Amino acid sequence: MAKGDSFFIRSTVTGPLNLGYQETEIDLGHVVDALGQAVMRIHNISVSIRDAGTGFGPSGTGPGQDCQVAYQLATTQSTGLLFANDRSIVTTGCVGYEMESTVTGATDQTDVLPQRWTNGYIVGVDSLFLGIDTRGMNADVRCDIVMECTVEKLSQNAAVALALSQQ
Repeated sequence: MAKGDSFFIRSTVTGPLNLGYQETEIDLGHVVDALGQAVMRIHNISVSIRDAGTGFGPSGTGPGQDCQVAYQLATTQSTGLLFANDRSIVTTGCVGYEMESTVTGATDQTDVLPQRWTNGYIVGVDSLFLGIDTRGMNADVRCDIVMECTVEKLSQNAAVALALSQQ
């Protein structure tokens, strides 16, 4: 792949009701080659959080109930959600819904969702891990991500950036 040609990597993780943190592995072995000095640069990430069955936005158990969906993309496996200052985190986000006392009203709160970097985020690992955790939902929740990426040779500058940003 020529430098500058972007491609897209897509992944999905589903958060089943009351099962806590769920994670899926995204294999990058076809892209990243540490011995061949090939690394991947993520230019931006788009996230979609929806009801796994209907495709509509997630909803809580009913009026007066709160629900939350949190996700993370990390360079290492995890047994639960991490904070954004953890060096293995590539991106993280949370969506919270407060159901009003009537069925028709709702307010939402969001954390960082779409992620775009000025020069991209260099990845030098063979796998990324997409995780999700849900609270107070009335159905399974699906988190989809789309990453715009390029492949490049690991230059000295890229190696320094990689060392500074990841474990």
